[in-house]
Amino acid sequence: MDASKPITQMPRDALMRLMDSFAEKRLIYIHAPAGCGKTVSARLWLARKMAEPDVRQAWIGLDDYDNRIAGFCGRFTAALLSLQPRNTRLRQLAHHPSFNGAPEEFTLQALSAFRDDGKRYILTVDDLHTLQSDAALKLLPIFCGRLPEGFTLLCLSRSGPPDVFAGLILKNELALISAEKLYFSSAEIQTLFNRSDRPITEQQAAEILKATGGWAIGLRALLMSGEDTYDIKLTSDYLEAFLTQNVWEKWDQKTREYLKKASVVSDLTPELFSVLTGAKNGADALAALARENHLLTVRGGGGGGLSATPSSALPPTT
Repeated sequence: MDASKPITQMPRDALMRLMDSFAEKRLIYIHAPAGCGKTVSARLWLARKMAEPDVRQAWIGLDDYDNRIAGFCGRFTAALLSLQPRNTRLRQLAHHPSFNGAPEEFTLQALSAFRDDGKRYILTVDDLHTLQSDAALKLLPIFCGRLPEGFTLLCLSRSGPPDVFAGLILKNELALISAEKLYFSSAEIQTLFNRSDRPITEQQAAEILKATGGWAIGLRALLMSGEDTYDIKLTSDYLEAFLTQNVWEKWDQKTREYLKKASVVSDLTPELFSVLTGAKNGADALAALARENHLLTVRGGGGGGLSATPSSALPPTT
């Protein structure tokens, strides 16, 4: 958002209360497309939690290199050590010369060495969608189950939770926060602009909400314009460039073709999707796109349809 303002000034009280209600969960999973404000929301919540006594936090930003088991385990163990830097046993395990030869075993030992000292610990794993290795993904719920009480994993991803997290969901140990919870409301938009020395009326806030959908990246575009009034065209141009680079170009060609053909309608059923795109199994194809957060949201359950995000949220090239 507005880099000139402290993060603690972001008006996200409802979202913060929701995250607070999940604070006792083993894992909080935030999933939304790029530009929805996952990282800013997480940092805002962490800043609030760090103001409480005996709260410690660490952050892991994943990339493609972490798909190697040794790399992923090394990052995870290093994060544990940063939370308890005086834990001698943990330090020995993290820096053991044989770590890369048996990374899973050393990480499990590190988890056992992590002391349950009554403090609250939060470990954020950012960009989890880049972790495509099934072997690495399977380790997360295993690690999560060995964390002490009072320890929460906060995962940020552009994709929905992977299937390996099903056990945590069934045990009610995983809390999901979707894109809809990250969108700014009209009241929050007005508060944000007022706190950024860009006062607006309730009507203007409502118009901004309609133009941006409450997406954090759209609001940022308006705040960065430096104008006394908001320019909807600027928002459109900024969003187009951002979404093209950070969303559209990261999808494979098949996904792009599906979304181009389906963007002419706002409500999709599996049958209509098959007609528009030529997909052999429209239900499976739609479910896969929604699961990966390709600007589609599920409406209903079982045999229900899917509702597509309005095409104005996609780059015009689509």
